[in-house]
Amino acid sequence: MFRIPAELNLLGIYFPPFLLICLLGLMLSVVITTALNKTGLSRLFWHPPLAFFAIWVLVSAMIGHLWISP
Repeated sequence: MFRIPAELNLLGIYFPPFLLICLLGLMLSVVITTALNKTGLSRLFWHPPLAFFAIWVLVSAMIGHLWISP
């Protein structure tokens, strides 16, 4: 059975898996918002920084659900 990792060891420093999920979500949301800016679709958002944060939360939740699924 798949076990949920309690800690990630990187060069002797222990990190929670949530940190890795948030960093991956941040990188992917930057790519998504850059694509939205280049295509002009970001003009449809009322508050672009708030939309960026929402995209970051959604992408991080999807990564967490796929990576650490019960």
